[in-house]
Amino acid sequence: MPCYETTIADPAVLKQRPIYGPFKRAKRRTLRAFGRWSRADYDVRFVFEGERIAYKKILFNHAATAARVMRNLERFGPSEHLPKCHRADGRALWMDYIEGRPFDRLVSPCSQEVARCFTEFAARHSYRRPIGQTGLWGAHRGNLTRLVESGLLGDDLHDAILARSTACRPATLRIGFDYRDPIAPNLVARADTGRICAIDVKNWHADTLVGQGLAKTTDRWLDAPGCARVLDIMSDHGLNDVAEGFEFIRLYERIDRLRRCTDTELKTHGRIRKRRAKRARLAALA
Repeated sequence: MPCYETTIADPAVLKQRPIYGPFKRAKRRTLRAFGRWSRADYDVRFVFEGERIAYKKILFNHAATAARVMRNLERFGPSEHLPKCHRADGRALWMDYIEGRPFDRLVSPCSQEVARCFTEFAARHSYRRPIGQTGLWGAHRGNLTRLVESGLLGDDLHDAILARSTACRPATLRIGFDYRDPIAPNLVARADTGRICAIDVKNWHADTLVGQGLAKTTDRWLDAPGCARVLDIMSDHGLNDVAEGFEFIRLYERIDRLRRCTDTELKTHGRIRKRRAKRARLAALA
């Protein structure tokens, strides 16, 4: 995906407006000052050309993060399912402002559009590897061990989840691009084409396990029949290995997300929050 410069000689003259309101920004600053803000530090601003919102300017905490996102977008190439980057400037990326409406599975042609989006994400530039060459089985076992060490996972439940993971472990996994946070607010049905656009580009990853994002949708808004239809369509496009390995992919995604959440909470708050709910989620995976 090439980086297109804006037509404005001096982008600094363009009017900008924070996407978050003053109360939310003040709350984040306060939490960050006391070391209680656990999310990555970044800011998002609307940029106007006249009265029209032309760009979404994303300010990352580090230039290296912006460069990583930019490289991933360039490697993947143009897609109607991703916003276009118009300008890279240090730790800032100037992205297309995508006009449309937030994705709503209750009123959208859910399965068809979700399948179209995730099939393109999974198919382009991806490849299959024996699971032993990916490092993911070791990472999965390490995540389970870490949850035991943190006190969130007991030995019996650890053994049960590990046994289920072993039983469904596929011979190969697909590695490539994946959109890891496809919660409904991060997906926009484009006004121009109706296609789904993944607007939260910081969660666009390369050289990762394909299918993690789809697995997360099943924990948030995509029901089992809808997921099965998406996987069927992906299989029709030569991605049957994603469907065949999806039970393991789902287990890997859930455990990895819980481990990262637990580590973050212990570092930020000194304790695991909603411990009972997390244990119930783990028990449901056994």
